[in-house]
This record gives sequence, structure tokens and C-alpha cells, in this order.
Amino acid sequence: MAERRTLRRTVALTLLAAGLALNGLGWWGLSRARGGIDVTLRQEPTPHGPMPVAVYTPHGGGSPDAPAVIVIHGFAGSKELMRPFGVYLAQSGHRAYLVDVSGHGHNPALLQRTGAPDDIEVLINDLVASGEARPERIALVGHSMGTYIAAETARRDQRVAATVLFSSITDQIEPGRPRNVLLLAADRDLATVRSTFQKVLANAGQSPLPAASPAFPGQDLRQGRAVTGIRVPGRNHITILYDAAALTDIGRWLDLTFGPNGPEPRPDPRRATALGWGFTLVAGALLVFLGAAAGLAGVVPGYALAGTAAPRPYLWPLLYLLAGGVAIVVGAYFHPLSALRLMVSDYLSFYLFVLFAVLEIVRRLFQPALVQQAHANLDPVRGRPSFLYGLLIFSLFFVLLGPTLTATFTNALPIGPRAWRAAVLLVFLLPFSLIDENLRAAVHSQYGPLAAFLLSFLGKLVIAATWVASLKLPGSASFVLIAMPVLLGILALLDAVTTILFTWRRESMSLGLFKALTLAWVLAVSFPMGTGF
Repeated sequence: MAERRTLRRTVALTLLAAGLALNGLGWWGLSRARGGIDVTLRQEPTPHGPMPVAVYTPHGGGSPDAPAVIVIHGFAGSKELMRPFGVYLAQSGHRAYLVDVSGHGHNPALLQRTGAPDDIEVLINDLVASGEARPERIALVGHSMGTYIAAETARRDQRVAATVLFSSITDQIEPGRPRNVLLLAADRDLATVRSTFQKVLANAGQSPLPAASPAFPGQDLRQGRAVTGIRVPGRNHITILYDAAALTDIGRWLDLTFGPNGPEPRPDPRRATALGWGFTLVAGALLVFLGAAAGLAGVVPGYALAGTAAPRPYLWPLLYLLAGGVAIVVGAYFHPLSALRLMVSDYLSFYLFVLFAVLEIVRRLFQPALVQQAHANLDPVRGRPSFLYGLLIFSLFFVLLGPTLTATFTNALPIGPRAWRAAVLLVFLLPFSLIDENLRAAVHSQYGPLAAFLLSFLGKLVIAATWVASLKLPGSASFVLIAMPVLLGILALLDAVTTILFTWRRESMSLGLFKALTLAWVLAVSFPMGTGF
């Protein structure tokens, strides 16, 4: 026992030291990559409430004649997700305004399809009135859902001289409305995005250009009637935002529209994406978390895995199915919680049904004792002391990863109106996480970590399949398909973390609570407030 404690302490200190070193290196690299610019945060008054805006400018403000570029994120995104655009545009001499549209990030208003272009037009009015922007020297950049907002705003406001659309979902584009449209679509994007891309270009009589093509249409740009499309190779709906060639194309399109502006030669767009430094910083935060969690594993009391069969082996799976059914009913008919359908209930109900069927097959044909042992571990009374450890490591995870993810990739820090959503989600996610962790713990204890990882992988395949099936339900949002790979990646990361912690702690109730709290936090922060799109 003493040797085990010594080994755990050594590993904890090693992880902490390595994590702190990577953290320092990551912050240093990010500060260098984002050098030469100023970033200020402000609130823009709109008819639907204050809209958060991050303003990226060259250091010292840059040229007063520099174009103003408003950057609009996509569904479940944030202004932080679009940070590479702000950095690159500011380093190129432009002024970039990154916004949180209604229902997203730190914008407390409910998402509204028709109201979002109004908010952007209010921002344009204020920029012109304050002298920060001149009419005819304004551009809009949108991604996914943001392409609808950008295109609709530019169609009705002729002060917008250029519009750049990443993964466009709107086909309401024709020469001159909006003016000077550049579309970029990833070759691995959603089928609807690729078909929209082809339709817009066909209507404009254009063919897609390869990335970094020099053949932009000069005459049409001067007349404001250019419509050009670029196919971005090797990218998907999200990774297109970090494509260096795509950032270069934005800069070239703006230069052709407004004339050259800013330093020459243009900055390296790979520096603006700062992917390597971002991953370094996140990896450092994870190592610090694992080191601290390993140190706490031997301090906070818990309870050993149960060795007997559960007297009621189907109690928890039935409660799990009940939670999914209640989520569907509440999400469909109770408006204040209608977002539940978007975030969890539709696919969760399918997953619960499939999981229940799989567990029954395993119990009858393969390992009845294994499944019953996993159910026996689900004892909230005996596991109550372990919940303290789950709360502690979640708090640690949130404090370390929340600011880190916000500084690197996308917003992970919630505002007050999102807290109650996390609490409601926890009710439905806790049964899922407890069953998941206790079943994996039973496999881990008998067959080792590789078998537990295999079970996790199969579970993610089931989640993916049931999620796709849930989209067939009436009223389901196809936008959820975009978020599915991200959520599966988060689940895989949490499985890896809890597997590592299980080797030190040898109990799973606390890890189930940790996973449920983390998923509730991630979903409540990421998915928009309101379902108006």
C-alpha cells in the first residue's frame, strides 16, 4: 500500500510539472502568434439586448481608412471560435468585429432567425455613425448559420461591399445581391452545404476554383457583381475555419474589393490559426488536471467495486429509459425547456433503448455476472462519499479547461442564464453517465483497460448510429449532425480521463458524476439558447 501511494505521488508530481511546462510554452506561443494587434471587448446595444463584440485592430488602431469586417460565427459557435479570422485580418491591416449572435456565447438573448440580421445592421449603423467605418468599406464574413445572417444583411444593405461565406447554408445569392460574394466550401462538408455551393455557382454561371487560385474576377469585383466559389481540400465543416489558404483568400478578396491595405508582405495565416500552440496549452491543462486528480484520489474517501449481483438489475436501465421519455415530452410540449430536444432528448431516447437491448443480449448470452455486477455498483447510498471526489475533480476540470478552451478554440465559460440549463441537463445525463462508467469499470476490473477502451469505442458507434436515427423524428434539427463529431470526441476524451483515474481510485460512482457534470456544462455552454433557427 505504501509503495502504491509513493508511486501515485510520483506520477502526480510528474504530471503536474509536465503540465505546467506545457502551459507556459502554450501561453508564450499564443502571445507571439497574436502579436501586433489590439483586442477590446464591448457590448453593442441591439433591439434584442446587448450583443458582445470583440474588436481586433492593428496595434495603435491602424489606418483610419481600413475596411471594417464583421465576422459572424455558425450554429453553436462563438466569437472565440472565429478568433483566427480576427487575428489574421487585424495583422493584415483591417479592423475586425467578431460578434456573439443571439443565443450564443455570452449573448443572453434567445436565438432568433429573423432578428439576427437586424442586430448586425444596428452594428453597421453604429460603426458608420461613430466614424469607425465608412459606407462602401464594410465587409461581412459568415460561417454556416452565420452565412444566412451575413447574406441576408448584405442583400438589404448596399453599404456592405463584400461578403465572404464559409460553408454557406443559403442559396439566396445572385450577382450584385449581395455584392461581391466569395464562397468557400470544404470537400468533406455536409452534403447540403456542398449542394448549396454548386447551386449558387451554377446560377451565377461560374465554376468552382481551386484553393489559392489567382483567377479572381477583377471586372465583376469593381462592379460589385462578382460571385466566386473556392473548394477547400481536405477540410470539413469545422476545420475549414483553420485552413491557412482560406484565410489568404479572404485577404485577397478584400484587397481586390477595397484596394491593398496594411503591411506587405501579408502575414503568415498559419500563425493566426495557432493550432499547435492551442493544442499545447490544452494538453498542459489536461496534464495538470490529471496530476491533481491523481493526488486527490488517495485523499478523498470512496468505496470499492461491488462483488455481488444487484437484487434489481433492471432498475437503473428502466430509470434511464424513463428519463429519456420524459425529456422528449418536456422538450416537445414545454416551451421553456424546448431546447432539450435539440441538445439531448431525441437521440438519448434512442440510445437508451439500444443500450437496454444490448445489455439484455450480453446478460443472456455472454456475461450475466458482469452486467449484474455493474448494476450492483450503482448504489447511491454506498457511493455517497465518492460523489465528493466527483465534485472536486469536476470543479478542477472546469477551472483549468474553461479558461484554456476559451483562450484557444471556442467559448467554454457560461453566463448566468445557462446555469439552469446545465442543472436540467444533469438530471437526464446522470443516469447515462453512471451506467456507462459502472459498466466500463466492471469490464476494466475483469479484463483490463484495453477491453474498457473497446467498450467505449463500441458505445460511441452506438451513440452515432442512434443520433442519426433520431434525426428522423419530426422537428429534429439537422444542425445537430455538425455537433455530433465534436461531442463524440469529448466523450472519447472523458473516457480516456476516467479510465486513467480508475486505475488509481478503483471506483466508478464519482467518475460517473464527473462525466455527467462535464457533459451538462459542455452542452449548456455550446448549444444556443432558444430554438428559433
